[in-house]
Amino acid sequence: MITFKNPLSATLLFLSVQCSVYSQKISDVVVQGEIKELSVSPDGSVWLADNGGLVYRLASGQTDVEVKLKLPEPKPDYFGAKHIDIERLSFFNEKTFFISGYTGKELLGKESDDPNMIYLTEDGGSTWSAVEFCKKGIWVYDCIAKSSGEAWLGGSDGNIYYSGDFAKHWKKLSAPYNNSSRMAHLALGQSVGMAASLGNKLKLSTDNFKTFSILETPLEQGKYEDPNRQKPEIRSDNQFGNLAVMNNMLIVTQEGYSFYSPVTKIEWTRFKPGAGLFAVDEKEQKVIGISDQNRINIYSQDMAFERELGLIPAAEHIRDIKVLNGTVFVLTEDYLESKPGDDVVGRVGNMEVKRVGYKKVRAYKVYTFSGTGKSSLELQVKQ
Repeated sequence: MITFKNPLSATLLFLSVQCSVYSQKISDVVVQGEIKELSVSPDGSVWLADNGGLVYRLASGQTDVEVKLKLPEPKPDYFGAKHIDIERLSFFNEKTFFISGYTGKELLGKESDDPNMIYLTEDGGSTWSAVEFCKKGIWVYDCIAKSSGEAWLGGSDGNIYYSGDFAKHWKKLSAPYNNSSRMAHLALGQSVGMAASLGNKLKLSTDNFKTFSILETPLEQGKYEDPNRQKPEIRSDNQFGNLAVMNNMLIVTQEGYSFYSPVTKIEWTRFKPGAGLFAVDEKEQKVIGISDQNRINIYSQDMAFERELGLIPAAEHIRDIKVLNGTVFVLTEDYLESKPGDDVVGRVGNMEVKRVGYKKVRAYKVYTFSGTGKSSLELQVKQ
């Protein structure tokens, strides 16, 4: 019997996997809201959060899903949208971590927007407190948290905010971008850090994001052809997918292509075979990248292809990848048809606009590739 703190139903299906190279554990999660990122705590637990304000945890090696937070549902605006969005969890340790995205004190049951809060826990998610990190609300696009208690976050206003006391207090640190270019991604290594905008802008920092210098991007170096030139009718703002720093090597994904360059001389080189999303295994000093047909590849410290780790079904859209102590976690998304019923899609004045028919719900899977264990678990949770 599986127990929950909130009224959710679940079914379990145990499968056997025989493999001498790795084992694969699958958690299939079906929710009403959207999940954008996968978060992994230092103890190997998987944490997921959706834009309905629900945060829940699948403990490492366990089959029990525990709901850790359910934010009150905000009132819809004029068009029926409900402005709340938890996107990620950032961990200092197993007990102390915070959630961020588009959340704030004015979002809890009110129509006005003031997303200036992170939610902090110091007891592993049993209790939470709201902490204001800025005066004027922003959408947080990326965060970094270190076991030392330092944290950096940034987003829609282009600024970077810093905490040195486990997210209890925050201050504005720098402004590499503005509310037009926006701060989309952050990465921090031992000696350098990077910040990327929503568009074709990339900056380097050698003092933990206090000051910046401009970096040439892969697009500016002509490492791939700009889709805007080929198909001007298709909108493209040359976005970066993710960033990382491994030793003195910079790694970026721009418009689905992953590149690396030594920090001493910026000359971007594309991964072979090509990779899209990637994650860095800090313990093993290797890169785990997603290549064509959802193949999961391991690249060695010099960025050379080492071996294929596994394969995700090509029909599934990969949303995120994380690595912890040699274990790889991959979040995928698909859509399922739900039972017939009314689906509220908007408002005209005080009148709700509905459609009748089959409702699509998002379905998510978390694939775990590890060097230990010999079984596979499939878990389904429905709101």
